[in-house]
Amino acid sequence: MNLREFKSVTDIESFKELGTLSDIIKKLNEIVTPLVIEADTYEALYEEFLCLKEKWRDFMEGPFVDKRAEYTFYLTKLEGKQRNKMLGITDEMYDSPELAKQWYRNIVKLVHPDIAPSNDKAFNVLQQLYEVMLDNNEDDNDER
Repeated sequence: MNLREFKSVTDIESFKELGTLSDIIKKLNEIVTPLVIEADTYEALYEEFLCLKEKWRDFMEGPFVDKRAEYTFYLTKLEGKQRNKMLGITDEMYDSPELAKQWYRNIVKLVHPDIAPSNDKAFNVLQQLYEVMLDNNEDDNDER
């Protein structure tokens, strides 16, 4: 049993397939030492595992410690099509103010300066992207 197998777990059934309760606890304790995991049931252990997946770096997917860091990187270090792809911007957002607003609200919660004071640049880029979407929507309406 290795870390890759733990990362492939998507539900409690796939968790149970990893082995016996004691084997899983033993392996998890090796990974998270000096912490100690204790559980009497698969369900209790799975809850502990979900917490580890969210907060323990070795269990996290990708290079970012959290979504804020991920979006800050995309907004401040990438440009053009690559940035748009990573931010989930689609052509439909340029046509639909509702979709653009929904996209904007999801990201602004993470990079707004009131929440993350060091994210001024990321917030400014987000604002600019959103304004371009809205301007494009207005231009389309003017043509009609």
